This record gives sequence, C-alpha cells and structure tokens, in this order.
Amino acid sequence: MKDGMILIISMKIWVNHLQINSIERLDVNGNYEKFKDTGELQCVWATSKEQHRNRRDNNNITAFGKTQCMTAWAEEYNLPVSTLKNRLYRAKMKPEDALIKQRGV
Repeated sequence: MKDGMILIISMKIWVNHLQINSIERLDVNGNYEKFKDTGELQCVWATSKEQHRNRRDNNNITAFGKTQCMTAWAEEYNLPVSTLKNRLYRAKMKPEDALIKQRGV
C-alpha cells in the first residue's frame, strides 16, 4: 500500500471518529484544562449517549452503591424510564426496590 493511500484511510478513520465522538469534560463543572492534583487532562472522547448522561441537570440516582442517571438505571434493569420514575416519585419507593420490583406485582 502506498503512503498516499494510508494517509487517506487514516483520515477517513479520523473523520468517522469525529462524527461519532466529541470532547467531553470529566468534571462538568470544570474547564478543559488539566487537573491540578494529577496533571492529567480532564477531557475524553465520548459518544453523544455518554455526553447526555454526564449533564448537571440529570436526575442521578444512587442504588446498590452506584450512582448513575435514571436513563442508565432503566436501561440496565430493562425498565421503561416512565415506570422507574413513577415508582420513585409517585409510589415513593426506595431506588433499590424500584429497580428490582417485578412488573405487575
């Protein structure tokens, strides 16, 4: 393979990567600079789905010692988000109970 062909393939891979991912800050309240304590960049490549789950206005829920947004919990436990939301806010269930309750019970 010639150098020109390798360059074209590399550029296509890079463009595809940029279309799928974009820069995300690990600390949504921070800036795009390095962490002062570790010196590591606080930016990563993230998909749109990952970025939507790392927003200040997400409704984060802690259950089983883990914190994540309601959508992530619903996806993990194969529940509609509306069902989880109703269990938490209308039925006033604890997060663990809302996640493991069987449907129709």
